[in-house]
Amino acid sequence: MKTAGIILILLLGVWLSAAETVRAVLFPFREAVIAARVDSRLQPYNFRIGQAFKKDAVLAVLDKEKFQLEYTRSKSQYEFALASFENKKRLRERNFTSDYELKKAEFEMRMNKTAVEETALALSYCDISAPFDGRIVEIMTREYEIVRPGQPLCRIIDDNFLLAVMNVPLSQKKLTSVGNKVEIKLDSGVVASGEIYEVFPQADHRTGTVRIRVKIDNRDGRLTSGMTGELHYGN
Repeated sequence: MKTAGIILILLLGVWLSAAETVRAVLFPFREAVIAARVDSRLQPYNFRIGQAFKKDAVLAVLDKEKFQLEYTRSKSQYEFALASFENKKRLRERNFTSDYELKKAEFEMRMNKTAVEETALALSYCDISAPFDGRIVEIMTREYEIVRPGQPLCRIIDDNFLLAVMNVPLSQKKLTSVGNKVEIKLDSGVVASGEIYEVFPQADHRTGTVRIRVKIDNRDGRLTSGMTGELHYGN
C-alpha cells in the first residue's frame, strides 16, 4: 500500500506539471493575399519566396501597354476639351456663343478629366505594391499568366514581429493583462520575450483558459513563423 501511495503521488505530480504547461505557436504579425485589380498579363516577380521587402516595394508588374495607350488617348482628349472650353469662355465674354454652349463645353471638359483620372488609376494598378514590410510565402499565379481583377497573385506575411498564440489559465492574472511581459521557451532552445498584445474576450469554460497573443520583436530574423514552445513561468 505504501508503494502504491508513492506511485499515486508521483503520477499526480506529473499530471499537475502537465496541466501547468502552456504550449505556444508563433504566427506572423500580419499576412495578406495580394490580388490583381485589372485585366492584364503578369510579368516576372521582383522578389523570390522568402526574400524580404519594404512597404511600397513593387512585388510584380502587370503588362502596362494597353493602359498606357488608354491614358495617353484620354489625356489628349482632355487637353482638346480644355482648350475648347477656354475658347468658349472667351467667345461667351464677347457674346459670340450661348450659355448652353459654354456649359456643354465645360461638361465635356470635366468628363474627359475624369477619364484621365480613371485611366491613370488603372495604370497605377499595374504596379503590385506591398502594403507592409514582409516576405512572399506563396506564389499563387505564375509569371506571364493572364490575370483578372480579384485574382490572387501571392501571399505575403509580416514576420518582423510575431504573435505567440496560446491558451492560459484564467487564474494567472498576470497572463491575462495586455502589456505584461512574458517569456516563451521555444522547442529550439531559444527563449523569446514579448508583451501580451491581445486577450480574447471569451474564455473556454471546459478548460478554464483564455486565448492570448503575445507580440514578439523579430526584426533580427532569428525566429520563424510556425515555431512552437512553452510559456516560461520563470520570468
